[in-house]
Amino acid sequence: MVTRFFGPSEPSYRFLRMEAESRRWPSWLEWGAILAFALTLQGARGLFEPDEGRYVDVALQMLRTNDWFTPHLHHEVPHFSKPPLTYWAVGSSLVVFGNSEAAARLPNSLAFAGTAVAVGCLASLWGFSRRAATWIYATSLLPFVAANIVTTDTLLTFFEVAAVLGFARYEWQGWRFGRFTMWLAFGLAFLTKGPPGLLPLAAIAVFVVWRRGVRGLVALVGPIELLSFSLLAFGWYSVQALERPDLLRYLLGAEVKGRVAGAFDRNAGLFGLLRAYGPTALFALFPWILIPVAALFRRSKGKPDSAVGAAAHPDVGRFLALWLSIPLVVFCFSSSRLPLYLVPLAAPGVLWIARSLPPDGFRRRRRLLAAWAIALLALRGAAAFATSPRNGRAFARKLSALLPAPPRELAFVGKRPLFTQAFYLDCEVEWLVLDQVGSRPHEPSYRPLADRLVEEIASAHEEPRYFVVPRRLVAAFEEVFVQEDKRLTRHGQVDDWSVYSQVHE
Repeated sequence: MVTRFFGPSEPSYRFLRMEAESRRWPSWLEWGAILAFALTLQGARGLFEPDEGRYVDVALQMLRTNDWFTPHLHHEVPHFSKPPLTYWAVGSSLVVFGNSEAAARLPNSLAFAGTAVAVGCLASLWGFSRRAATWIYATSLLPFVAANIVTTDTLLTFFEVAAVLGFARYEWQGWRFGRFTMWLAFGLAFLTKGPPGLLPLAAIAVFVVWRRGVRGLVALVGPIELLSFSLLAFGWYSVQALERPDLLRYLLGAEVKGRVAGAFDRNAGLFGLLRAYGPTALFALFPWILIPVAALFRRSKGKPDSAVGAAAHPDVGRFLALWLSIPLVVFCFSSSRLPLYLVPLAAPGVLWIARSLPPDGFRRRRRLLAAWAIALLALRGAAAFATSPRNGRAFARKLSALLPAPPRELAFVGKRPLFTQAFYLDCEVEWLVLDQVGSRPHEPSYRPLADRLVEEIASAHEEPRYFVVPRRLVAAFEEVFVQEDKRLTRHGQVDDWSVYSQVHE
């Protein structure tokens, strides 16, 4: 292993190198334990609305239409709110393992386990406890919970950490292939969630300029690396934009500017900031966040600090600070804020905790680790029995008991559809409105998601199709059918929804 030096006045990494080399890389047994922990009870809980239903529905549309290039919520409705990599991963898992919640969450399970291993590799490279960092990440509350929710965030975190690992091996060990790994992983991160996937790259750029000047930043960008990144990050977007000339304006306007400048208005303002990120920041790394808190308390009492990080090169601390702070500032100033946006920041947070551990300090916490891991799995299993109006599995059971035949299509009227029903009832899900033309729904999309009811009941469609109508709109819904001289059959009530089918003469 080659240690890289960047100036005669910098302290040597020799003690870090020797300590890292004295440790073994993660064994197959430990990898297997992490993977088993990630996979356990992933299918216990039903898919929840709205995010899990929407992501899985788009993946199912790819399977039904055999169109893996253009995401759709309905075969008539393209959906470009996110790049396709998450849909591809979920769809591929469903093809191989069948329609099950565990299969839908399998990409998250693999990404979660891979991120834990990558965090451990970073810790080992920087002279921290590899095993401690790996298991602290795997058993921190926010990454563990996020891995059980079908969204982009867990996959995004894996690619971001893989990119940072490639950069770290290039910067601290002189591994030239690390630069290519970094750009490759950032390309996949962009294909997972767009521009937010490049936030760690901003931290890397600032760090490299601070450490080695603009020359160092130029050296980080090679032609092969730039070409590979561009093909991965922009290839899919470019082809879609050529086919749809107005798509680029939508992506830059509604999806980028709108999320930053206020069009989305999800947890906007100071109160929204505290509501979205306050509890998440406090409990994201629970219970391990208590370790650096205890270290700070010891230092305040004048007790000696035996942590590995106390002797580590200060550049590592500066890089971790940039990796945490730059994305966090962007998230705080954005008007669109959701708790899971903070998942990628768990990795630098865990490494900061590992920095505060003494060389063998984690051994004393093995019993705590085992007890906490069991508690987390028990929490995941208990979620299967929790009642929630967002549980698509429970709704599907009630709905299927009412219907005289399995649906080919469910048309939700006037209210956001329950896209989980596409998974549980093996049907298409459509959104209809009573009287708005080209209405823009709550969730932005490239095309309007909602069609007019009056146009739909007059058009040809595949039977059987059922209308699912919220109670407050039942009278207005029935009035449309009276005006159009169409007949309805009411099948019953499920929660706040009434279920109908159209009678064809």
